[in-house]
Amino acid sequence: MRMTATGILLLAAALAVSSPARAQSANDSAVSAPSVLDAPSAPAAPSGGRSAGARAFGAYEYDIARPSVAFQDELGSSKFSTLSGGVDITGLWRQVFLRVDLAHLSGSGSRGFTNGSGQFVSLNIPMTVSMTPIDIGAGWRIESRGVRERAATPYVGAGVVFMKYSETSANSISGEDVSATYKGFFVLVGVDVPVTRVLSIGGEGVFRSVPITPATNTLLDVLNERNLGGAAIRVTFSVKY
Repeated sequence: MRMTATGILLLAAALAVSSPARAQSANDSAVSAPSVLDAPSAPAAPSGGRSAGARAFGAYEYDIARPSVAFQDELGSSKFSTLSGGVDITGLWRQVFLRVDLAHLSGSGSRGFTNGSGQFVSLNIPMTVSMTPIDIGAGWRIESRGVRERAATPYVGAGVVFMKYSETSANSISGEDVSATYKGFFVLVGVDVPVTRVLSIGGEGVFRSVPITPATNTLLDVLNERNLGGAAIRVTFSVKY
């Protein structure tokens, strides 16, 4: 079949129109197709912070109680030496640590009273005085970056103290013994010196203030002793977990 000149012109025009459209479609496909090389990389996982840990410690401590006159009269001294212990929780946030510790102080003496001249008169009734301070608080370890691992680390802290106090006698009559719990505050300052990666030695100074309302007619009441706080010096031995 013979094609006319008019038919040839129409066919050429159709091909000319369709060719740019096909080229544009191919270009659009090339642009829209994602490239594996251009895909964004997954964000890096954040680096982990300091993990929580614990520092358990035992201590030998020397305490000086504030009711110096009453304890001197009844017990012969207002100074006590004892063992204590506690635990610090570390690594929760920066250099903050949480602290719980306790000690038990006790002394034996005699019940008595003060005469008109203010002198103590013993009744020769054996008596035991006990104090158990429980410290609960928080503190800050002053760690310096770039300092070698076994450098000394100072720290400070503060919190609330619960003081259990008692006066007991073996043959006491009703109402003669005393048992009460008081609340106050404490502050501390210390230093920790690593010996190995887990063992440390150190020292602490602790000050406590524990306001009280003493039982009526006790020597604390007669002498107007209104605080069971005091100061303590500790030599500490600790294990880090």
